[in-house]
Amino acid sequence: MKQDEKLSYSRLITRTKYFQEKSLELEKELIFVRDHLQLVETKMEELQYENDAKGESFEAAQGRMQELEKELNDAHQKIKTLDEERTRLTVDLEKAQKEIGVKQKTSNDLKVKLEALEKKYQGAVSEGRIKNYEQLLTTMQNDINEKEVQIQQFKTKVKDYERRMKYRTEGNEVNNTQSTETIEKLKSLAYFNYSIIVQDKKSFIVRGDLQIANSGSMTLKNPVVCFRFRPAETAIIKGQILTVEQAETRGATSGTQWTFMDSDWMSKARDRGEIWVSPLGDVSIQPGGQIGIDNFQIPFKSEIHEPFVVEGFIYFYEQDYKIKTSNQIAISY
Repeated sequence: MKQDEKLSYSRLITRTKYFQEKSLELEKELIFVRDHLQLVETKMEELQYENDAKGESFEAAQGRMQELEKELNDAHQKIKTLDEERTRLTVDLEKAQKEIGVKQKTSNDLKVKLEALEKKYQGAVSEGRIKNYEQLLTTMQNDINEKEVQIQQFKTKVKDYERRMKYRTEGNEVNNTQSTETIEKLKSLAYFNYSIIVQDKKSFIVRGDLQIANSGSMTLKNPVVCFRFRPAETAIIKGQILTVEQAETRGATSGTQWTFMDSDWMSKARDRGEIWVSPLGDVSIQPGGQIGIDNFQIPFKSEIHEPFVVEGFIYFYEQDYKIKTSNQIAISY
């Protein structure tokens, strides 16, 4: 703000204070005059009463009355003058207050503009660095999130393996006759027994079981079964197959308890079209013996306009041996 503007603003403040003080003085004087006028009127009433009581002459009373009337007129004139002066001072005071408000608004506007310019300058200097830092932080955070997802997936897999492994016997006990019979070939047969239940024109349920028979002369151990679905989005199976957590909650049961190998098996099944299951504990299939996954159900809807096929694969990892089921579940329409 310029020097002359500061002086003008100071003069306005001083002038306003003067008008306020002058108005206060006039107000006090006006009150005094009104009090005096009331006193004069009271005296006139007293004189009138005294004249009536004492019988003074009409001329003397009239003269006294004229003097009082003149004094009263002077008082009224003075009041009128004071009122006019007060009105003029009030107008000047309002004008001065408006001028002060304009000056204050102008000063505030200049202050806001100055602050905006300072922020703009500072922002122009640091905006580039901040933007680069934000991009770098965003990239780093995305990388961290991806790594955390991968770590969580690995932890889940490890947890599943650990839960399954605690049901397996410590060490692989192989009798001497089997370890020496390396020339014997492993042999197995697997097949589906199933039936199709029609619920309505668009809904079916495949109910069946998967049998795994040992037709060789060596014991087969711990089979892992893969159900492969086509189309992949139809992959779902229900029945006596549980998650490891569910199997632990239910406790020991008679026969072989089959469990899903993945905790989030359903989402993975829809992605790759495969469902993997394995026995909860150690399982051995003696020559001539067999085990099965009994009473499973596969719901299916005919909204998918292509053949529906389920294949079975059995893996014996400890013996590096695998087979495919001799038949498959197939529905065409």
